Amino acid sequence: MQNAETKIIVCVIKCKEKYLILKGAPWMKTYPNLWSIVTGKIEDNESPRQAAEREMVEETGQKPITIKEGRVFANKIKIGDYLVHTFLCEIESEKIRITGEHIAFKWVKPNEIFDHKTIPELEQDFKAAGVDAGKPVQQKLF
Repeated sequence: MQNAETKIIVCVIKCKEKYLILKGAPWMKTYPNLWSIVTGKIEDNESPRQAAEREMVEETGQKPITIKEGRVFANKIKIGDYLVHTFLCEIESEKIRITGEHIAFKWVKPNEIFDHKTIPELEQDFKAAGVDAGKPVQQKLF
């Protein structure tokens, strides 16, 4: 089964006390117009950490000043099976250069992340990186 999984990284990026979320471009095959984080495939010739560093530079223009590996977990979504390596990364500046994969970015506090329309896996990604994203519980008024 492990050979059938695509190995990917996800990077939860922190600067000061805020976290980076990126809005997917409408032309993207996976989760267009939804807010997510830096993600990418691990190439055959690189370690998960190398992939995380590469994807951060590609998708944000920033190199991490610290990078901490989180949990590794299997995830099955409609387009395939994935082995997800999570990282918590810190950068010095909130200045981001986005690429064609994204159309916007925001720096948000943990309790603001889910005020946005996010990918379904985002809470799991944050938790695997060791961050409580504070997803609000749906409340019934009466």
